[in-house]
Amino acid sequence: MRDSRRTEDRPVEPRAEATRAMILDAAESLFAERGYAGTSMRELARAAQTSQALLHHHFGTKAALYDAVKRRFTDRYNVERRPTLDDEGEGVAVVTGTVLGYFEFLRDHPSLPRLAAWARLEGDRKPWGGEDEIWRSLLRWAESAKARGELRESIDPRLLLVLGAASVQFWFDNREFVCAMLGLDPDERGLDDRYAAHALDVLLFGSAARKTDVSADDSQASPSTPSVPKPRNETPTPSVPTARKRPRAASGSTVKKE
Repeated sequence: MRDSRRTEDRPVEPRAEATRAMILDAAESLFAERGYAGTSMRELARAAQTSQALLHHHFGTKAALYDAVKRRFTDRYNVERRPTLDDEGEGVAVVTGTVLGYFEFLRDHPSLPRLAAWARLEGDRKPWGGEDEIWRSLLRWAESAKARGELRESIDPRLLLVLGAASVQFWFDNREFVCAMLGLDPDERGLDDRYAAHALDVLLFGSAARKTDVSADDSQASPSTPSVPKPRNETPTPSVPTARKRPRAASGSTVKKE
């Protein structure tokens, strides 16, 4: 008797893969608009222009389909934006690349912030497939960077990661609201990039005014502001602040001299 079950080592037929992608696209849109509880399998089938039977064939349950939608986001991030974390990577460069990469990822996938907001409202605390490993790898790098003296002694690497993610997430969660409250023009060309540059500057160097102490033979002692990312119609390349003659710890403090 023929075994019709799909196995991990059996290639998916192109037609079946296209159907799965169409279902995932429809589910992503509806879950982001209405949340998990507010979306039915009947509505999902209608949006995907397919039958409920086919939804069950490919994903089994609504919960499994929801998990597949979330997993697809982490898979995309790993392919598109996940930073290469070299243990010897210079702190400012890695922080800059990580924050800008996440910023660009949310800008490229506008349904993700809405989906994440619904997940929080509905009490979903489970990591999105593979998300926990992303956080663990970032924490390993941050702890290693602190041990090398690239972060101030007072900095908790865990809270630094939260702050970096929050500076990006809050902007996309509340962009229209804060623009209205603070008199920013949401249609201003380059506003997102201007915000990203400000967020990085504050994250890396703080917001307090700095006294410049530049001598004739040390003209690069003061920190430079991270450059604004390239516009959306160009290939975004995380920009790295210029090198300084005296090493500085990320988040605004000079590394202690031995």
